[in-house]
Amino acid sequence: MRSSLRHPSWFRFRGARYRRNVAGCGLTTFPRQDRAFAATLPCLFPAGFESEPACSVGSGPSGSEAPYTLPPWLRGRPGRNDRAVHLRAEDGPAAVVLEPGLVVLRQALSREEQVALAAEAWDFGARTVGPSDPSGHGFFEEDGGLRGPMGSRGRIFEACCKLPSRLSESLLKASASWVRCARAADATMPQHEASHLLLLYYRLGGTLGFHRDEQANDGTGAEPVVNLSLGAEIDFALRHEHSDVARVVTLRSGDVLLFGGPCRRLLHAVAATRAVPDTVLPADAGDGRLSFTLRHAPEVTGHEYLYADFRPQPEDPKRKLTGDELLLGSDEAQRRLRKMSS
Repeated sequence: MRSSLRHPSWFRFRGARYRRNVAGCGLTTFPRQDRAFAATLPCLFPAGFESEPACSVGSGPSGSEAPYTLPPWLRGRPGRNDRAVHLRAEDGPAAVVLEPGLVVLRQALSREEQVALAAEAWDFGARTVGPSDPSGHGFFEEDGGLRGPMGSRGRIFEACCKLPSRLSESLLKASASWVRCARAADATMPQHEASHLLLLYYRLGGTLGFHRDEQANDGTGAEPVVNLSLGAEIDFALRHEHSDVARVVTLRSGDVLLFGGPCRRLLHAVAATRAVPDTVLPADAGDGRLSFTLRHAPEVTGHEYLYADFRPQPEDPKRKLTGDELLLGSDEAQRRLRKMSS
């Protein structure tokens, strides 16, 4: 291996070269011939972590729908369809293609891996952020409330290369394998290199209304959004337009959802959250849920501090300027906010 001191812009890794970006956040991926070597790197997952899972393809939802009642707070809005169906996507270790660009990976991590990752993420995020350090990392406000929109969820957004090394290495390795698995099952799923992590903590019962991922820190291309859920199980609702019948899929701890390509701007919501009898989260997290969303958003590299908080609602007493308002200007930010909910 050549010294990075002699070659600051490029480095050689077992014969494969990788470009570092201007912020020094190079995305390290491991070619097939290097997986044995990669497995020797420090990693919070057990030594047996499978970086290239066997990707069987499960049956789609065709013929396996059942009526679903959206919660009252998602119904009764003008121009929106209140009907929904529950997709009984099969369980088991399979890539389930719900439609082109929309894939569920069941039990993408073993229970042992889930427990290890949840502990590492909770150690990173279970802290308080105050006015003296507004861009710091933590799920909680000084008053004990959650640090996110309307106090509904704890929120951390950061470049993967700035995360604790064990957390970053394990998530990047896992994300690359999940994308490979999804692409093997769905030819329309684009390639993806994770540049940023959005880490959310929901207390039991935490939900989220229909929206599209349209902010600059969400990524502006067709690369998939890659989401892992740990802890409580959720009913995740999806539709392309508000006039469509919503489709709901239940995601359990360890499941991964990817939406990209033709589904990248899909409307999605967390319609319900339910406790599980034997959660993988640390005791202090209770019956809540950790959500790991890995994004390809190189446009905001170096500007992560602008997206440390997200409180765009006028009725939020702690409303703050969004990262898009600070980075792109008010007009463009408002256009994107309108697209998020339209």
